[in-house]
This record gives sequence, structure tokens and C-alpha cells, in this order.
Amino acid sequence: MRLRIHIINNFYSLNLGWALLVISTLRFLGKNFQKITCTIESLHPQLDSKVYSMCDTIEPLKSNFKTLTSSLIRAILWRIFHGVGLELDGIISVEPLNSLRKADVVIDLSGDGLCPARSVSLSYRFKRLISTFTNLLSILVAILLGKKVVLFSSSICDLGLLEPIAIAILKRVVLIIVRDRHSLEYLAKLGIKHNVVLATDVVFSLEPLVKNAEKELTICICPSYEASKFFYKLNLEEIKNLYVKLVKYLVMKYGVRVKFIPLSLGGRWNHEDDRVLIREIIENMDRDVLEHVDIVWNPKPNEIVEEFSNCKLSIVSRMHSAILSLINSVPTIMITHSSKFETISDLFEECIVRIDAEKLNFENLVEKIDFLMNKSVLCKNYIDSKLLEARKLSYKGLEALMEIMRKSFEQDPK
Repeated sequence: MRLRIHIINNFYSLNLGWALLVISTLRFLGKNFQKITCTIESLHPQLDSKVYSMCDTIEPLKSNFKTLTSSLIRAILWRIFHGVGLELDGIISVEPLNSLRKADVVIDLSGDGLCPARSVSLSYRFKRLISTFTNLLSILVAILLGKKVVLFSSSICDLGLLEPIAIAILKRVVLIIVRDRHSLEYLAKLGIKHNVVLATDVVFSLEPLVKNAEKELTICICPSYEASKFFYKLNLEEIKNLYVKLVKYLVMKYGVRVKFIPLSLGGRWNHEDDRVLIREIIENMDRDVLEHVDIVWNPKPNEIVEEFSNCKLSIVSRMHSAILSLINSVPTIMITHSSKFETISDLFEECIVRIDAEKLNFENLVEKIDFLMNKSVLCKNYIDSKLLEARKLSYKGLEALMEIMRKSFEQDPK
């Protein structure tokens, strides 16, 4: 089979969560279709073309206001003329519309791109609202061009003022595969049920590495600069001090090494680089504590699963950090700020502990750490027993996506 897919609203592999969504999806599709032609929107094409070797990178629809509005107007005009029997393909012969038009299926891999932020910062909330709106417009452009659109491994929540336009658009996509029960219930509340499937995040489909010799006891910490700056009740300086105090506690009480693993290495904004926060944390550590600290400064998307293979415990602020920990059967503490974490905690129950952002403090964190460290072997075995279920639910979403692909091929075989 030969299929043409186009991936939207996933803009750079510097965000390793985004990268893992793409890699997991393409790996599965590549095993089930003989040949796939892939294009993906990218703001860093030189980097992303190396990470996604099977895809051509193109300018995103929403790279700037001019490109988005021009594309939307061209798509509307094309749709009007197409409706009266006039095929004016020249209107949409420019990129990125040309790649959209050629695609058999358009896949939105934005993750939580339709989940506006409940942030403590009004300016950040406004930016996220605008981003959500432009994500919806990108989906609308694909629909206007007559494309089959799939929202895959998505979280959708609390759209607020955007609900009317979101309902009109989401009812017209062929499939929405959500990764948490809150999104499923929210869409049902909006009257969107006929095209919705619940599955776990596609990253659960990745296989863990086979562990060899037992490595040195390590606790992994994956802080999010973005979450620390915009979602927590504590201010940024208090967050830094909390991590400094925490690392000292872990080294003194448990004699462990502590490994910092950033999961976002940059993007449009400074706050998208977790390494900025990590640098500021370690600058405030005592030298004798720092001797027990390792930092993975430049993790690679294709190697990131391995970084969690020797963790005894993980403390994370990003959802895909939690999933990578669980893939490696690591008990995990999630500092959460979104409903997208819920399905993970439901699946693994007390062996993955949630701390809501507004309840984060040193005492609460230490209590959860001691709890999991005291039952680490039991938790590892429990997580092992639940991973098969999580993986099956992940494949449920992939198989639903593949069925859309097969139907598209049968209707228009290449």
C-alpha cells in the first residue's frame, strides 16, 4: 500500500513529547503499510528532517498570521468553486496547502494543542488560547480542502469561548482518538460522540529496553520550566529552592545519584527549554551534593527511552516523562497541572502518585518519595503487570487510525 499522510500542529522535535508522538505513530504505520509518503509541519526543518527521516518538512500553516490567513482564504475560495463544479487547483498549488491537498489523511499530532491552559499567568493563558484557536483553524483548512482529518492521541478540554467553533469543526473530522477520560467526557458534553475513541497515549506503544546488569541506584528528575513558570502556586524562585533542597535530601537519606532529564529543549519561547531551569537549580547546589548529580543535556528522541532504564524512582512534571518512566517499570511521582495526566494515574493507581500543582511543597513531595521508595519492588512488579493493558489500549488507538488509512486506500488506491 502507498499512502500520503500530512502531520499538522506538531512543530519541532525539540519538544521530545511531540517527537515521541510522531515517532511512535510513524513506526507503527511503517510496519503496516509498504510505503508511506509523509509531510510534517516544522519550524526547525533542518533538525526535524534528521529526526523524521521518512518525512518531508514544510512551513506550518500557522507559522505566521499572513500564511494562516492566506491559506484559510485560499481554502475557502477553492471550496466555493469546487462546490459549483469549477476545479481551480491553482489557488492551492502553494505550500503548505499543496501538501495538504495531496494527502490521503491529515493527522493532528498536537497532543494537548486543543487544551487551553489553566495558568496563573493571564498573558500565558491568552497566548495558549490564541494557539488553540489557530490549531482549530489549521484543522478547518484541511476540512475545507476535503481531507480526512484525524486527531490522534489528543487531550481536549475547557475550550471556553472557542467551544462554538470547536464543535462545528470537530464534528467534521473523521476520527478523534483521545488519551484521557476527561477529554472523552468533555467531548460528549459538547455533543461529539460519534467519531471519538478512547485509548492510552501512543507513546505507550514503545518497547522498553532489556535491562542488563544492575546499574547504580538513580532517582530521575524531569522538571518543566514551562509548568514551573506558569502553573504552580509557588513562584519560580521557590521552585528552584525546592529542587535544591530535594536533591540534598535524596543524596543524604538514600545515598543515590540524581539524574536530571529535560524533555523539552527549546522552541519559540525561552520557557520551552527545560535546561534553563536545570542550570539555575544546579547553580544553587552545594559542591558536595553536586558530585552526586548527572544531567542529560541533549537527549535524543530515539534514545530517550533508555535514559529512564536505570531509574529507581522518577519525579516528573511532563506527561511523556511519566510515560517513559512507566515503560521502564519505574514508580513515578507526577506534579500535575492538567487533566491529561488522569488516565495514567487511573491505570497504575498508587504506584504512580499525583501531586496537584497548587499542593506542591517540600513536605508533600518528601512524603510521596518515602512512600514509593519503601515499596519500590512491589510497585515495579505492579507496573509490570499493568503495562500490557496500557500497551493494548495504545494499540487500540493505532489500529483505529490504521483502519481510516485502509479505507482511504481502498477508495483511492495509488
